[in-house]
Amino acid sequence: MNVISKDIDTIIPTLENSRLGAHLSREELEMLTGFCELRHYEPGETVIVEGSMGHEMFIVVDQTVVVEISAASTGKNAYVDTLCEGEIIGETALFVNAKRTAHVKAPDGAKLLVLSRPGFFSLLKERGKLGIKFLFMIIYGLIGRLRAANEELAFERRSDSSQGDIDDLIAGMVPDDALRALENLKGNGDGC
Repeated sequence: MNVISKDIDTIIPTLENSRLGAHLSREELEMLTGFCELRHYEPGETVIVEGSMGHEMFIVVDQTVVVEISAASTGKNAYVDTLCEGEIIGETALFVNAKRTAHVKAPDGAKLLVLSRPGFFSLLKERGKLGIKFLFMIIYGLIGRLRAANEELAFERRSDSSQGDIDDLIAGMVPDDALRALENLKGNGDGC
């Protein structure tokens, strides 16, 4: 990873086409970049290590980053999402001292605009109106992610099978004689 000079003519169009830029003027976006640094990550380089502490958020300016989480059952990383230009990652680190919950890589290399917690507080102090607008955009993004997670969880719960569903499935596959034998075993009272 290298910190590189900011090319406003490249950064601003990306931000203008993002959800963040939809609510900020070009002038505000230029002010925002003044509180950030631009980093270049080589292909395959790690941006965030799951479990590490951090106090920075990232805005993808060029290329994509891949988000993964550790899958304890396999010992490998499980794919979560690919974030494109203009998308934000790691914004929770601006507000809490907690371990990172995901592993983020730049598979093809990437340029990321980085805002640290001290930079964010300076933004709020020096450019209050812009800082509040930016804060609302972060909150809006987090609410969107929470809503998507809730919908996914609700979908998973709807697709879960009940014990009755499983009993009906087995009843359709097992001959009647075997079912009667199972019922007799259940009636002995020796089971758990």
